[in-house]
Amino acid sequence: MGDSHIFGYEKGSETVGTIVPGELTINTMSGKITSESTNLAASATDTITLYNSRIGVSSLVMVTPSSAGGCKPFVYEAVPSSGYVTIGVQNMASSACTSAYTLSFWVVN
Repeated sequence: MGDSHIFGYEKGSETVGTIVPGELTINTMSGKITSESTNLAASATDTITLYNSRIGVSSLVMVTPSSAGGCKPFVYEAVPSSGYVTIGVQNMASSACTSAYTLSFWVVN
């Protein structure tokens, strides 16, 4: 990772809705989530459930947009529970997304 002092974390990636709409499973400490929606309307929201065996009720799950998909995805919540986190995303743009957006996450216990 170049000059980074953080290394050795497990990482994975998956697309939301591959098996169940609105849901995905990535059992790693960090990773990349690709949205199911490719045309999220202006001001509309997505709710994503990420199942992950590393997540507990007291976990800190940091989620941030990593590509915009032609819009402005904003993560407004990431609520951890035992074995999963519920992520809320809103398109803050004045127009719909033109493609899927991606989110990056990191689980800290």
